Amino acid sequence: MRAVGSVLIAIGMLVGATPRLASQGDSTIHKPGTFYGTLKLQPLPDGINMKVLEAYSYTDASGHALSAQPGFVTDGASIPRALWSIVGSPFTGKYVGAAVIHDVGCEAHKYSWQVTDRMFYDAMLDLGVGEHLAKLMYYGVLVGGPRWRTLSLSAKSTAELSEEIAQSGAISITETSGTTQATSYTAKVVVPSATRTLTKEQVQQFDKELTRRENEHNPISLTEIDGLVGQS
Repeated sequence: MRAVGSVLIAIGMLVGATPRLASQGDSTIHKPGTFYGTLKLQPLPDGINMKVLEAYSYTDASGHALSAQPGFVTDGASIPRALWSIVGSPFTGKYVGAAVIHDVGCEAHKYSWQVTDRMFYDAMLDLGVGEHLAKLMYYGVLVGGPRWRTLSLSAKSTAELSEEIAQSGAISITETSGTTQATSYTAKVVVPSATRTLTKEQVQQFDKELTRRENEHNPISLTEIDGLVGQS
């Protein structure tokens, strides 16, 4: 991506959407979430990253909330590159706002990766992305996107706890407890799960299957996608 100085990419505020009825085969009805603010992105000189200029947040129908604060730098890396070759980069199309929110979720680890990926799907629908493309993108991040898990660690001293944290390969610490008089010190840390590779061929094959099932008036449900990919 070529740097464009101070040129901004702006997406208007969305404060709700008309609920979408689930397609035949889906077990749930999509309940719209809410975006707050206007997404303004400034290309950085490296030609890869974008900087968020104004607060931009999304809250789904279940109350999960993620916010991209001014200064947050996104490169769209949470969207596997195999998808880019099929649907375009994370900074093009109606899904750009959802891609930024997904990047926030994959960096903050506020929720599980499963919840974060589902928020991405819901956010896409709320931005007007068609169900076919939203499911293709959802499948892609489930297969090739970041995954993580939370571990609880404990030790008899802060030094031992620090060593355990280092050995765990933690990418963030979400909680610690213990005082200078304590006999036990604990921490909750986030560690990355094994990454999986998403290929262009996988994306194309799933795209064809989505189309086939739609033509048979029996669309693939989100539950089927979750089962196909595996949620462990």
